[in-house]
Amino acid sequence: MQEVRHDWWRGLRGTWAWVDRPMSWSFLDQLTASGVSFCLGIAAARFAGHTEFGVFTLVLVLALLAATLIETVLALPMMTLAGARARRPPVYYSTVAVWTVITALAGGLTVSGIIGGFFYLRDGLIHGELVGVAFAVTFAQAAHNMVRRILFARLKGAWGFLCGVIRGLTIAVGGSALVVGGYTINAFSLLSLLAVASAVSVVIPLLRLLSRYPDVRMRRAVLNRHWKMSQWLVGMVSISIGQEQAIWLLLGGLLGDAAVGGARAGQHLLGITHFILLGMHNFVAREAAGAYAAGGHAALTRYLFERTWHLGLLTGALLLGLAVPAEFWLGLLLGDEYVRYADVLRLFAISYAAVFVREVWMMYLRTVDRSRGIFNAFALSSILAILAAAPAMLFAGIYGAVLVVISANVISLAYVLFEVRRSQREASAICGTRADLASEPR
Repeated sequence: MQEVRHDWWRGLRGTWAWVDRPMSWSFLDQLTASGVSFCLGIAAARFAGHTEFGVFTLVLVLALLAATLIETVLALPMMTLAGARARRPPVYYSTVAVWTVITALAGGLTVSGIIGGFFYLRDGLIHGELVGVAFAVTFAQAAHNMVRRILFARLKGAWGFLCGVIRGLTIAVGGSALVVGGYTINAFSLLSLLAVASAVSVVIPLLRLLSRYPDVRMRRAVLNRHWKMSQWLVGMVSISIGQEQAIWLLLGGLLGDAAVGGARAGQHLLGITHFILLGMHNFVAREAAGAYAAGGHAALTRYLFERTWHLGLLTGALLLGLAVPAEFWLGLLLGDEYVRYADVLRLFAISYAAVFVREVWMMYLRTVDRSRGIFNAFALSSILAILAAAPAMLFAGIYGAVLVVISANVISLAYVLFEVRRSQREASAICGTRADLASEPR
């Protein structure tokens, strides 16, 4: 009986050891975050009505854009630097937390100003409630995302996952209370709920991080280092978002809102793969930096090949599972009127496969501090996409727009792989020169 108990305990510990890994916690965390966003969007569309849902989406898109730029400057370099050393001093993460608060405040002020100006120009008055909640949700979302990233960088993924769970439960309880209590469900109430839930979920770890307040020299050094590593990535994010929005605006202008809805439907369903693309940033970047520090370019290449293979199988299975029976999924989840866009979903699946490979190998360029190559890849593909968009749409309609998006992703992937190969050749040449110098007689 005692042996059975020991075997059971050993099995339980082995299972926990398998779960308690950065990759597992990262995917669980991203599944939770994606699930919360999906459910909140459905609730806003169902309970708030069409007009309020539009306001909700407008504010949230701007808040997410601000959070993305903050993460690009602070989180992406942090994951690489965290993996480059076995251990970073706690004050480093405290410094990142300080800059998180500062940039989140700046982002909140910017988004609230944009929202206030937009509605003033449209309606002739400033909606004070929306301006205030735009600031709150931008600040809270940015802080929530960054604190979770810091916890993952410190190999405390379970705590990062817990923050996401607390946010989800708070939204579920708060949303239920709004419905049961008969309160008005509108953009303001839903955004307020999201802001409160995001802030509550990370207030304790954030205060612990801020308890080690860094001096001015440390704050300046960290910001300079992060900016040096991320400046080209900020340009990449701005270009990629601008290119995508330009294509959708052009599609709506030339072919109407129905065409945009049909194209977006395929993208929405394929969003299930986002938990892989977003989740891997919490552990692949850190582990890639560790591999590079331990074994140079060769070790980094081996590690990324392994991740491309393992995560690619999962991504490919999900894409095939959605693309092959596309008519079934579109009809079941979105309605029969979307079934005719099944081929659009299948084409987008090709695009997502290219995006996955590109995201993995962008880690190579980030790790070896060649992020300008990433910027060049997106700049080239975006210019070509914008030039080709209108002729493609006029010639092939919605399929022309989708093919432009696919082509842009394939071109950026090809350029990223070209930059990776060039970096590898340069590294090999340097190693060969050093070997020749070492072999010369003294």
